[in-house]
Amino acid sequence: MLESLGIFCSSRFNDDDESIIEKFICNIYVPSTIIQDTGKLRWWLFTKRDIEGSGLPPTRAALTPFIKRVNSQVLVWKSDGQSHPNLPSPIDCGWEEETKDDKKIVLVMRTLHCAPETVLRMIRCGCAISKCSYTCKCRSQLLRFTELCLCGGDKGQCETMT
Repeated sequence: MLESLGIFCSSRFNDDDESIIEKFICNIYVPSTIIQDTGKLRWWLFTKRDIEGSGLPPTRAALTPFIKRVNSQVLVWKSDGQSHPNLPSPIDCGWEEETKDDKKIVLVMRTLHCAPETVLRMIRCGCAISKCSYTCKCRSQLLRFTELCLCGGDKGQCETMT
C-alpha cells in the first residue's frame, strides 16, 4: 500500500511522505480514525482508553528515524541487482556516528528527549499539604512547585516554598 503511494522510492523523502505514514500508523492503532497525528492519537488513547505507554503508537520523534531506516533498507533491497549501487550514507538515515574517532554508527531511537528534563526529574514529596519543608525531595532536586506535591504545585497554597 505505501509503495503504491510513492513512498520508499527515492533516497530522500519529505514531510508529506512522513505524514502519509503517520496517518497509516494511526489507522493501524484505531481503524477508521480521523486522527492523523500520532501525538494526538497517543494522548487520546491514554486519556480515553486508559492505554499504558507500551500500547501507545510511537511519537513522531521516534517514528521519523525509524522511517528513515526503513527507507534506507528498501533502497538497499531495490538496488540488489546492481554491482555498485549509489546508496546514501547511513548517517542521517536513522543512524548516527557514536564518536568521530572510531566511526562506529548507532541507531537513532528518537529525535527529541522523552520528556522535558524537569519532568524526568520530578519527585513526589510527602510534605504536609500546606507546608513543604526545607528537606523536601522536590527542593533537593531544585524543583520549586510540582503538581505531584501534596500542595499541588500551588504557589499560593504552599507557604514555605516562596
